[in-house]
Formats: sequence, C-alpha cells, structure tokens
Amino acid sequence: APASPAAAPHLARTVSFHPGVVEMASAQTVTVAVGEDRGGIDVVSRVVRVSRASGLALSPTGQPVQNMSVGIANLSTGSIYSSMGIVRADANGKFSAGALTPGRWMLFGRAAEPNTASDASYPWWGSVEFVLGEQDVTDLVLTFSEGSTVTGRLVFNGTGKPPDPARLRVTLTALPAVPETGPFPVSATPAADGTFVLKPVPAGKYRVTMAPAAGWVLHTGTSGGADVLDTPVEIMQGQDASVTLTMTDRITEITGTLLDQLG
Repeated sequence: APASPAAAPHLARTVSFHPGVVEMASAQTVTVAVGEDRGGIDVVSRVVRVSRASGLALSPTGQPVQNMSVGIANLSTGSIYSSMGIVRADANGKFSAGALTPGRWMLFGRAAEPNTASDASYPWWGSVEFVLGEQDVTDLVLTFSEGSTVTGRLVFNGTGKPPDPARLRVTLTALPAVPETGPFPVSATPAADGTFVLKPVPAGKYRVTMAPAAGWVLHTGTSGGADVLDTPVEIMQGQDASVTLTMTDRITEITGTLLDQLG
C-alpha cells in the first residue's frame, strides 16, 4: 500500500521578545533612566513551525497520574520555557504540550496521589527529555518516583562546646543543568545525637549546605569516600545515600586592607 502522506506542519504565533526573538535567553534588556523616554522597542510577533508533545504520566507504582504540576525547559537553549503548572494530566494520566519549536526539550515537575490539595506537599518527582522535529511526538512516558533517603550525622571537631544540633539545619539544594528546573531544596534538623534524615530526595546532583552557629562552621563533608563540599553529591535513582558532616570551631581567617586607586 502507498505510504500515507506526512501531516502538514503546524504554524503558530509564538511568544516573542525584543528585538524579535522567541527565546527569553536571547532577548535584549532595555534600561530606562528616571524621566527618560525610549522608542523603537519593537516586538515582532513571529509565525514559526511548531509541534506538539503528548504522552502518559505514571506514578511510582505504574498507575496513571492525575494530580501533577509539570513545566517545560528548552534544552537547546538552556533556558526554562514555562515553570511548573503549565502541563496537566487528565483522569487517565494523558497530557499534552503544544506550540513547541523544533529542538531538544524536557518536561519536569512533581506529582502526588489523587485529591492532594494544590498547596500540599507533592512528594513524587519526574522528568523526561525528548526531541521535536517537524512532526508531533505522541509516545512520551513521564514516570514519577518517590525519591531516595539521605541519612547522615554531624561530627564536632574542636576545642569549645559544640552547638545544639536542634539549632542547625542541613540542606540539599539541587543543581540542575537548566536553572529553575530542579526539585525544591530538602532540609532537616539534626537530632540530639547529630543524626539527620533527608527525604524524599529525587535523583540528581545537589549542593550540601549548613549555616554557621555559635562560632562553629562546616569543615568537611563526605559521602562514599568523596568530598561533597567542593563537588556536588549525586543521588542515583532508587539508591539511598549517607553523608558525614564535620564542624569545627578552629576557624581560619584572612585579613587585609582595601585600597582605592589613589592608594
């Protein structure tokens, strides 16, 4: 049988920025002084070739997801296209995102059990990358996971009295390839014995931070024998991890004098 003819390309007016580009990362900034008028700040509404991406969202148990909040990132330009909430799923877990130009894209976001309030915690996280050409992509599968558990303990190495662990806060901050496309920071307050539990932690790379307290600062951090203060800690899908953090009151100082161009 003869092959079916390819569908005609979809054309649409896309979001545009000054001076006539379709990506925020390429837009030009306009500076206006007090009392100043600026002209010629034209925005060209362009008609471009667009495609649609659709698929199925699945829960950690493989069931269709209804309750999700998903955003879109343009991996070709390294910029966010829309924050979480623009892509939703129907009762059967099917979703669709339209008016996307050809290139590499990523869907990212969080989800929860049905009937979870919109302002409640959404514990599942998921993302999927795809490439769009001139034709629609219809077979995407966005799978959400429950995340891993990161356990750890604080070690105090110094001469003074250690601070109260209840006044400390350990935080994992995601470091996604595209800013604003990662999960929210995960924090925990250590117990009296210095142990702490961070969960759920989606797969990805994270920076470990903890604010100083009572003259004590974070000195070292290790996970699986690797330094996690100078380099990010990587959490693998479905694998728990442990972190050991050491605080010290033996603080090194750098002093000096600030001079202007006249000395």
